[in-house]
Amino acid sequence: MIGTINNTAESAYNISCGYLKHYIGAQPAGTVVRIQIGTANNNWGRYVDVTAGGTEVVVDGDLRIYPISPTTTYATGIAPIGTTWTKSVINGVEKLASNTVNLKNLLEFGRNGEAPYIRGNANFDGALTFDVANTSATPFFDLSNTASDQSWNRGISSRNGTTRTAEIGMSGTGKTANSIYLGFGAVPWSRTNGLVVENATKKVFIFDEEAETTKGAQTKANTTLSSSQSYTDTSLANHANDVVKHITASERNSWNAKETPANAQTKANVAESNSKSYTNYTQHLQ
Repeated sequence: MIGTINNTAESAYNISCGYLKHYIGAQPAGTVVRIQIGTANNNWGRYVDVTAGGTEVVVDGDLRIYPISPTTTYATGIAPIGTTWTKSVINGVEKLASNTVNLKNLLEFGRNGEAPYIRGNANFDGALTFDVANTSATPFFDLSNTASDQSWNRGISSRNGTTRTAEIGMSGTGKTANSIYLGFGAVPWSRTNGLVVENATKKVFIFDEEAETTKGAQTKANTTLSSSQSYTDTSLANHANDVVKHITASERNSWNAKETPANAQTKANVAESNSKSYTNYTQHLQ
């Protein structure tokens, strides 16, 4: 931190560092790059040796060089604020440059009009407590400055270094929230990686499988039952028609003919007479 706290300024308090950026050109993996700092082109101080394709080299809190990829063209890192010159030494070749270390605000406390703000990425060691009695105590994601075609995903996540492992949040486009998600991996808002509730479709997906609601299941069951009943009724009607088609006209007429009471009595009398005659005949034989 440098300077004083100005409680009335728009940028009231900053935690800053000197950000170093020195051009070195693309260097093959394994090349040793020496970065040296100074206060003049003939007044050099400490230096850092870093290997292209290797890891970060830390001297102390005020001097470090970040990893240099074989495809990058700059050496970057942190250097003391008073540094005005830097020098690279690669295979014995020195290259000097000035104005390569600039002030970089890491954490800023200020205000925008009457609205206070805190800007920066910071590690918080402790607990955050929000007073439920205060109606404005909930964290908000402000969409007022998003472009209409800007896609966004915001939430609370767990990370291993810079790798996201799980997250609870919401995603959307522009000023519209499209879904709420609880997922795993680098893309936790994807249907395939957890639970997603979609606003537009009113559907819920769990690892890319659509979850069914009680109402939805009942609707589908009713539809299936109705379809089954309709199919059964149609099938029975078709079979009945087939049977009728295979019966001759005379058979249908015989089945449809009705017996009159007189004819029915006559036939009954004949049957009775025949029965009596048969009985008398059998007795006579005995």
